[in-house]
Amino acid sequence: MAIENIIERISSETEEKKVKILEESGRKCREILALYEKEAKKIKEEMLLSGCKKIKEDHVRKILLASLEIKKEQLSEKRKILDEIYLEALTKLNGLSRENIIKIISEKLKSAVSPGDEVLISAKYNDNFPKPANVKIKFDDIEGIFIIKKATSEIRFSFEELISELKEKTERKISEILFSSEREK
Repeated sequence: MAIENIIERISSETEEKKVKILEESGRKCREILALYEKEAKKIKEEMLLSGCKKIKEDHVRKILLASLEIKKEQLSEKRKILDEIYLEALTKLNGLSRENIIKIISEKLKSAVSPGDEVLISAKYNDNFPKPANVKIKFDDIEGIFIIKKATSEIRFSFEELISELKEKTERKISEILFSSEREK
């Protein structure tokens, strides 16, 4: 019976070791599982925070882009309004009576010519109007109303040129008025 006792004792010890090993491995598995669950929870939270941050950044970027697009449209509309105003002014100038145009020619010539200048006036305005002294005047088919030829330069006068000068003088001030409301917002 000694062998049977030895076998039973070995079997019993083996069973005890087996139980201890299983318990130990179960405990280690639970520890590892808890550790990985904790790590997974941490990663999940980080991903959620990162995702929320990215969503907020995308949202802010989209709002900024939309805001820029709106301002661009507003500027475009204001530009159209300015262009329409200058076009309307040009239309009114072109619609002036012949008598008023002759007055404008006379006044402009008085203020712009010097003795020795040559003046080309559009043939369609070949009317009697006071002509400056010591100035050579010719009527010809030219674009615009008149051209003053000086020794070193030329001055062209047309309503388009007048509007262009008006734009240069007034556009900055008008823009400041129109766009100052944008800066105040």
